[in-house]
Amino acid sequence: MALTSIISEIALKLTILDGRDLDHGHRFGKPSFCAKVVVDGKESVTKALANAIWNEELAITVKAESRLKVVIICKHKKTKDDHTLGVNEDLDVLGTISNPNPGVIEVCLSRPGRDKAVGFVRCTVEVVKAHKLGRKTDQQMSLSWRTLNSRSGPAPMGLH
Repeated sequence: MALTSIISEIALKLTILDGRDLDHGHRFGKPSFCAKVVVDGKESVTKALANAIWNEELAITVKAESRLKVVIICKHKKTKDDHTLGVNEDLDVLGTISNPNPGVIEVCLSRPGRDKAVGFVRCTVEVVKAHKLGRKTDQQMSLSWRTLNSRSGPAPMGLH
């Protein structure tokens, strides 16, 4: 039985640690950066900081087919002057958390039409809530991510 066929959703704690090599394109003035995370149309945004060391936790919920988009924005005093520095639109969260200890994940940012990276964001991902399982019955069961991954015997009742 495929893992993705039994997962409904997973609640995660995504910690945006910091950014590096962020090319803000300004000659004068201190830049201020914020990170925006988009999953299935829902946005979460960090505080705007000049040093790009957020160390900020965001609660997100993903499904098997979810893709995560990370956007770094250069903030200005006037909102109309805010602009996107870099984007990563295709982070496979489910593939990342299937590793028992993914550690710190480095996300490469780019701009459309540019070949080279325009910066990096480091983050961690942690499962915080058991996901919902259920197939062919009204009965629902909950298992932690590690329990589901380490399962080698027959499927629990209600899942075959």
